[in-house]
Parts: sequence; C-alpha cells; structure tokens
Amino acid sequence: MTTSPDSKIIVENKKAKGVQLENGTVLEADIIISNADLWFTETHLLEKRHQTYPEPYWEKAVLSPSAFIMYLGLDRKLDILSHHNLRFGGDWKQNFKELFDTPQLPGDPSYYICKPTETDPDLAPEGTDSLYVLVPIPPGLTLSEEEMKRYRQKILTLVKTDLKLPEIEDYIVYERSYWSDDFRRDYNAYKGTALGLAHTLKQTLKRPLNYSKKVKNLYYVGAGTSPGIGMPICLISAELVYKRIQKIKTSKPLASL
Repeated sequence: MTTSPDSKIIVENKKAKGVQLENGTVLEADIIISNADLWFTETHLLEKRHQTYPEPYWEKAVLSPSAFIMYLGLDRKLDILSHHNLRFGGDWKQNFKELFDTPQLPGDPSYYICKPTETDPDLAPEGTDSLYVLVPIPPGLTLSEEEMKRYRQKILTLVKTDLKLPEIEDYIVYERSYWSDDFRRDYNAYKGTALGLAHTLKQTLKRPLNYSKKVKNLYYVGAGTSPGIGMPICLISAELVYKRIQKIKTSKPLASL
C-alpha cells in the first residue's frame, strides 16, 4: 500500500494499464477505479485525448454548494440540541440566489448543527459535547482571512441567538474551521465544491458515466458520477461499478443476490 499521490493514469492502446505516482513509481493494474473528484481524474490524471469529460464540460457545469464548517469541542453538554439541528434563513429564495446566481456569502444563512455525542457519548470526554456546524456557501469564492473571521463570528452570533446561549463562545475549548479552499486542497474538488455536480434536471438525467468512454478498464465512483450525491448514493456508484466489472445485469442490490 502507498500513500503517495497519483500524477497520471497510464494508458496504452486505449486501455488503462496502471498509475504513475508523484514520486515516479509506476503501479501496474488490470483495472483502475478512481474515487477522486471526477473533474480532477479526467482533467489532471488523463491526457486530453483520453478525456471523456474535458475542461469545457466542467466550465458549463452547475455545481453544488461548498461549505463553511466549524468543528467545535465544548467543555460541557448542551441539552438544548438533538443529534440533527437545522436553522433555515428567513428568505429562502434569496438564500438560493446567493448560493447559485450571484455567488456570495449568504446574508441570512441556513445552517446545520450536528451533535454526534447525542447518539455516541464516547465521541467526547465525559460531560462534554462536540459539534459540527455546516453553512452552505457558493463554490469558487476566494475569501480573505478577515472575511472568514467576520463570517465565523456572524454564524456564532446566530447560534447564540437561536439557541439563547450568549456564552457559547466561552464553552469552546477546541475549534477548527474548514472552507471551500480546504475542499480544493485536500480533495482536489472542482472550485472547492463540497458535493460535486448539482442535481439539476439535465445533470441528473445525463450524469457522468461510471466508466470512461475512451479508456477501457477505467471506472469512476463517488459523487461526481452516477447516480449522484450523498454517502448512500456514492456507495451505490461503487456497487454499479462492481456489477459492471463482474457483468452482473440484475437491478437487485448485491446484498440480495
């Protein structure tokens, strides 16, 4: 097993033969399955002549939102929260306009708070809680450190008001923020999207395929390919690839076979 990043997929006679790592090592393979961001796989790991979905395809694509995420460790428990907690902005149409039409940090954002310790107390020291705060934001934004600080404070101010906990910042003993640039850096996500291609009607009906149309034995799994976004759906994409490789043609899930 190696953890060195891939630099390219090796193709000979229109057939995937292996991958070359950044350190120069070549790993030969009969079949290649990429779970990297599909844009990155197609436009960075394949030569142009082998790309089914080249750069012009992505330039016209509609992307799902990115996210501003705060990971918070608290020094106490917050009984006011359940496992899943949602706050919706007052102007739903304006919120979507800021996410898709005129990309900007939402002025009255919706957000989601997960308290995993509600279900599994072992995820934090006894008597404490951990929180995951997710705010949808547009992909492709370039933000300064000052802008990120101001928006972080804006979200915490909303949380204070919504939960009637003006002292919540005093409870924070651990904090880590995650922005669209982090999705871009850590996962090679196109424009820092957190989810990939949006489920517009066209992009749902014509979702990128689970396999390359130009390179034999090259397959794709994950949110960028069929059937789409979400952990269960991504697992289904892997199941579809397995069925294709094994020539299983039934529509039944593998567990029932």
